Amino acid sequence: MNIPAKHTPGPWSVWKKSLDPAGREDWAILSSENRIIAEAFWKVETDEYMPAEANARLIAAAPELLEALEAMAEWHEDSADDEPLIIATRAAIAKARGT
Repeated sequence: MNIPAKHTPGPWSVWKKSLDPAGREDWAILSSENRIIAEAFWKVETDEYMPAEANARLIAAAPELLEALEAMAEWHEDSADDEPLIIATRAAIAKARGT
């Protein structure tokens, strides 16, 4: 399936950008060149707790997760198209690739 990636190549990592006096954290997702490619923030408008670190770690894992899903789909290429696991795997790949 190896379609060329349109996203910033992995691996990605997380970095705690700031911690304000109230204890709210802002996190950045960094490319392998240590450039910020995304950020996860505390929701300031409503002061509602948002799991910024957990979101940042999930985003940072995205390249590896996509690679694993593509390997799974390739490994199960001959599987029935109606298998729930294959349907979910292909749907997640399509969502990640915007197809």
